[in-house]
Amino acid sequence: MTERSEGSEHGAANPAGLRLVRLLFTVFAATAIGLLGTGGTYAFLNASASSGSTTTVTAGTAALSVVTPPQPLTGFYPGLTKRSSFEVRNDGDVQLDLRFASIAYGNSSAQLSATVAPGNCNGTPAGVPSGPIGLALDKGASAWLCLVITLPLEANNGAINQSSTVDVTIQGVQS
Repeated sequence: MTERSEGSEHGAANPAGLRLVRLLFTVFAATAIGLLGTGGTYAFLNASASSGSTTTVTAGTAALSVVTPPQPLTGFYPGLTKRSSFEVRNDGDVQLDLRFASIAYGNSSAQLSATVAPGNCNGTPAGVPSGPIGLALDKGASAWLCLVITLPLEANNGAINQSSTVDVTIQGVQS
């Protein structure tokens, strides 16, 4: 009968050596998983593409002005919609896409609602409540817009014959 000595290649493994191997394997596995995640992020954050040797990026000046303001609108009653044309001009040196940005009423008890439509109010344009108007102005060009104001049908009688200022903000976004 042959005896096996502990720690030999045919005998039981050294418990301290086995723990060291397990620890090294765990550290290696955790590092590999960490590097896999970091490697993907690293590649994503450093991704680039060539735009060629003839690409030029320039910035311009955006400037928009009202050439002809809308006319005052009066005599509203519930359900009535009125329109008034106004002209805007691109005074900058870049093309601008027009957007209806915001509206403010001087008298909220007037209960008016407003939209802006492209064109000079011929016909019955509905307008957009906010966002792109659908017009692009080249530098130096002008365009007519239509301010559409409605006193909703469900407005209460206290809104009849109220007056209010209406401040409309039109933005020109470089295209």
